[in-house]
Amino acid sequence: MQQTVRTLIKQISQYQRPAAVLIILRGAAAVPNDRFFNDPVFKPLLEAWAAATFAHGLESLFGPAEVRLDPDRFPDFRLRQNEFEHEFEITTAEKPERRRGAEHKERAKNPLLLTPYEPARGQQEGPEWVATAVQRKYEKHYSATPHLLVYANFEANSLDPLELANACAQWAVSFSSIWILWEYKFVQLFDSEAFGKTDRIWQSVGLDPREQG
Repeated sequence: MQQTVRTLIKQISQYQRPAAVLIILRGAAAVPNDRFFNDPVFKPLLEAWAAATFAHGLESLFGPAEVRLDPDRFPDFRLRQNEFEHEFEITTAEKPERRRGAEHKERAKNPLLLTPYEPARGQQEGPEWVATAVQRKYEKHYSATPHLLVYANFEANSLDPLELANACAQWAVSFSSIWILWEYKFVQLFDSEAFGKTDRIWQSVGLDPREQG
């Protein structure tokens, strides 16, 4: 499996269309979740999934794109579109008490394990969770000014882009743009030089979740 992971990472470290990256990542589908979410060797594959899913959506707004992981690990990935290359960092926003790795270990022992489903809480507290994730990235004090993609990995009845923007406003100038990926939708929180003005409307990434296993 280690060799397989190295091969996958090598493949997705070359510029490719987002759909092609997602097909390549299916090569890791056989890895049990309790290992996939606990072994750091798989982290680049998680980031590549988020990057390719997001880039697939951007194609509907700005035309064909290519994406790749960065071998030096900064930035997390690069996006090439309309002859411009953009550096992106990725972070994940989750419920503060959630420990995804431990959760999958427990589920491997007990497939019937239930976890709280709290969409009302996600709607109310989600903007704060997203802001916390953005702040963590801000505190790394990058010498460059990367774009930022936040994967909001929690359930919510809805997420208001304006509330998200208000929660993250103090860090807006620290990134070239800030985007949220949530439930196969994405939104740009603030106007940016690279991607223009935002209407703060969720856009579909154009993928069927049932086909992304």
